[in-house]
Amino acid sequence: MIAAGNDSREHAANRLLGLLDVLAANRSGLSAEEIHRVRVAIKQTRAWLKLCRAHTGKTADYQQVVKSLGSLSHALSGQRDQYVACQTLRRLGRKYPGKKAQQLIDALSQQWVSMQTPVPDAASLQPVIEQIRRGLLPFTLLLLPCDTPVRVLRRAYPKMCQAGQAALASEACGELHAWRKRVKTLGYQVAMVESSLPHAKKLIKLLNKLGNRLGEIHDLCFLQEMVEEAGAQGRLALEPAPLLKRIHRECRRLIASARKQHARVCLLHTQWFAEA
Repeated sequence: MIAAGNDSREHAANRLLGLLDVLAANRSGLSAEEIHRVRVAIKQTRAWLKLCRAHTGKTADYQQVVKSLGSLSHALSGQRDQYVACQTLRRLGRKYPGKKAQQLIDALSQQWVSMQTPVPDAASLQPVIEQIRRGLLPFTLLLLPCDTPVRVLRRAYPKMCQAGQAALASEACGELHAWRKRVKTLGYQVAMVESSLPHAKKLIKLLNKLGNRLGEIHDLCFLQEMVEEAGAQGRLALEPAPLLKRIHRECRRLIASARKQHARVCLLHTQWFAEA
């Protein structure tokens, strides 16, 4: 057996534990970027735990720590989502100018800033942080057999490609988001065992590009929901159609780009399986 988890422990769990120490000690509130770093580390850790699960099975300890990670990520999601929505609004305004659309953008930005969800204080987060610390400890001591990560990726890769094909056929926000999570998880896992895989650097680059593109689509879907909700609640002085039209146009462009990137990623998967 080799410590296939050595690099991944440093890359995922240990990094997350360090960020949790900072989070627990914070008294002045976290910035949007700090929240983003913690949430990315949570996703990386969950991807690494899936490699561990292939070796240990879906134990009660595994389920508990995954649940705790989900609770912390959810607690930190509100402010980040609103921050991203405002940033997406501004990018749309720059790319698709127009007086009515800009008035809507300005009005919505002001509303969302005033309604911004506060970050939970360190004291309220302490119980879940302690649960994560205790839950991760057994896994940071785990040594994975050298074939486990590659075995996991051999199963996950074609499933990701199939999920992408279905999501691109439907173009539904929910399916695209579920596909994005598969893409991101696979990208994190490949990075963790990069030295064991041929074409890993190229694959990581392609998966990152695809994941980022799907992230932009998700941001637009979330923005569309917020705009439609504001309109339904009568919080808009102007008709939201001009802004929704721009959101739809940008989504179509990004989905077309995701189709091309999906084809490249899945073509490389055929070559990787032949040589891995």
